[in-house]
Amino acid sequence: MGIVRVIGLGNEWSGDDAVGLIAAQKLREKNIPDIEVRVTDVPDWEMFEKLVSDDVLIFIDACDGGGEAGAIYQLHSDEIMERGVRHCSSHGLGLSHWLSMAEVLGKKTGRILIYAIEIGDVTMGSGLSKKVENAIPKVLNMIEKKIAGLSMETAHA
Repeated sequence: MGIVRVIGLGNEWSGDDAVGLIAAQKLREKNIPDIEVRVTDVPDWEMFEKLVSDDVLIFIDACDGGGEAGAIYQLHSDEIMERGVRHCSSHGLGLSHWLSMAEVLGKKTGRILIYAIEIGDVTMGSGLSKKVENAIPKVLNMIEKKIAGLSMETAHA
């Protein structure tokens, strides 16, 4: 396995839309070896340009999929549009748009996974709703297990 990069996306001023940022910050605080953690309001080309075939890029983001607030979706990049999960961006293009553009431009290589957390309240200036806040430890546990599983795959390859 190559490099594992975890990117937390969101808007810190928009209620539940901040969940990706907060989750990534909490993951960064764990200081897990060999994992790069980044917190940003929007994806950028650098994320895709750095990828090589055995790298893993994991996004944590808020979404509006019509489910209950705090629900967690684990998706591969090709599933994000297929499942109808829409990024609840208050800050420009959503993740699904970036992934589509990266694919069209031939910049999408490696493994890309998305952990999307269903939003409840995105009122400007509000904090996370309780259900979304409660999803953070769950999503971090899912990500840590996934990374451990990827490491095991590589060890047995």
